Amino acid sequence: MDDDETFTCRIQYINDSDPFATTSSSYLEPMRPVTFKFQLHTIIADQLQDVIRTLRAPHKIGDSALQVYRGLEGGGGELHTYLDNESTLAEQQEELDILKADTRRCSLVLRTQTSLRVKTIIDKLLNCSGRDQRRALFSLKQIFQDDQDLVHDFVQNQGLDCMIRLGRTADQNHQNYILRALGQLMLYVDGMNGIIAHNSTIQWLYELLDSPFRLVVKTALKLLLVFIEYNDNNALLVLSAIQFVDKSKGQADWSAIMKVLTEKDSPDPETLVYGMTVVNKALHGIPDRDTYYDSVDTLDQLGMEEAIKQMARSNNKELEEQCRLYERELKEEDERGENENDDVVKMRNSAQSSNSRRSSQGSHDSAITMGSDEDPTSTLEREEKSQKSKKVSITHEMPEDIETALEKLNRALLQRREAEKQKAEETRRREIEQNEEIARMRREAEERREEERRRKREEEEADRVGRTPSDLTMVSPTTSNGNGFEDKKTLMRRRHDEARRRQAEHEQFTANRSVFNSTPSPTPISQPTPNHFFFFTNRSK
Repeated sequence: MDDDETFTCRIQYINDSDPFATTSSSYLEPMRPVTFKFQLHTIIADQLQDVIRTLRAPHKIGDSALQVYRGLEGGGGELHTYLDNESTLAEQQEELDILKADTRRCSLVLRTQTSLRVKTIIDKLLNCSGRDQRRALFSLKQIFQDDQDLVHDFVQNQGLDCMIRLGRTADQNHQNYILRALGQLMLYVDGMNGIIAHNSTIQWLYELLDSPFRLVVKTALKLLLVFIEYNDNNALLVLSAIQFVDKSKGQADWSAIMKVLTEKDSPDPETLVYGMTVVNKALHGIPDRDTYYDSVDTLDQLGMEEAIKQMARSNNKELEEQCRLYERELKEEDERGENENDDVVKMRNSAQSSNSRRSSQGSHDSAITMGSDEDPTSTLEREEKSQKSKKVSITHEMPEDIETALEKLNRALLQRREAEKQKAEETRRREIEQNEEIARMRREAEERREEERRRKREEEEADRVGRTPSDLTMVSPTTSNGNGFEDKKTLMRRRHDEARRRQAEHEQFTANRSVFNSTPSPTPISQPTPNHFFFFTNRSK
């Protein structure tokens, strides 16, 4: 029994010293958890040695941490936050409440600290090659998906630099694996926050547009689109990356993306839709009119007008809509410039037409997720909120501060988790209703089978006593309470009455036969007596 000083909890461990060996196939040991009595007012670090000894785990004391685990009703479970080793369990009230809420399903799992696992991941990515490196890169997305707590330490310990370094020297397969992992990072708060502060990642994505492999180009465009749509100010970071990459190659800005749009052997329409959407979103984020027209002039010199004519002849509605959006925004910008006075710095009106926003939504819904479960509407909601809060006058500013970005990402993550929770509850409710319907159908089928067996028994009884089922029904007792014993008793009484009736008929027949034999032959035949009539009647029957 626990008191105010102790708390008894189930404990298990995961042998995750090698993160690549324990991705989706990781399992808890022992399968049947053991119990451990924690001291509520003693820091976790001082109790880890006893926990390791109780579990007989291979972990080291200085490398270990405890993570909250909650089992699910349908099997399996989910991992939650880590406990702070330098704090007591009583000081971590939120985690303690989770453990106390359901002691039968919740437990604490002994794991290797996230910083050490991240170090192992980066070391293996940099020091292995060939097949081992391919397997490691392929598993990277699953590692981030299984444990999102690794994301923060990964971006803080130069994990993005590691991925970009490998991506610039790898073949197309390795690049695709890196892009998949990068897309998974963008789904998390710390991941997107780290990419915002790491412009080299955006530069590398833009560099991949020169790749001869269309799948690599298409995936890179998807990630650029996700990054731009997350925050209006992110368009400035994309423009900065475009200028840096093209300038380093000695070519005009937008050259890489225009190469995709003007390719003679045109790629699939979806890639063109992504490319035009990136152009429209990036131009929309330019704050001053001079920079906007410089970008438009550069695009025209690179063949944008001819590319739009060619794409407009396609049968893809989304692509045609993006082309019309480009021309419509340019026309509206020209009209606004004619109606305004000349200023030293001509700022663009941030209140863009709502139609331009809505028209581009259909083309980028499929680019919001990279094979993940994130709700596509979350990005659109963030975009609308940022559009409402944006001031009319905009100056050249760096993207918003980290706290604001973190707050937005946290809010989006909470919305996604709430949507997932509601979806899970709806699924469980449907399963319960389905099970109830199946049980009802089984009961009805059993009742029909029971009724069929009862009817067959009645027919057999009717055949046995020489009566039809309807006769048996008429003479069946109606005052019975449905007891089988009463039915048998009534049937036996009816059989005895039938036997006595037959015995009386037999005795009457014997008496009539003796009277008939004793009558002299000369005597005229007399009128039949009632007994004779009864006899012949029975004989005819």
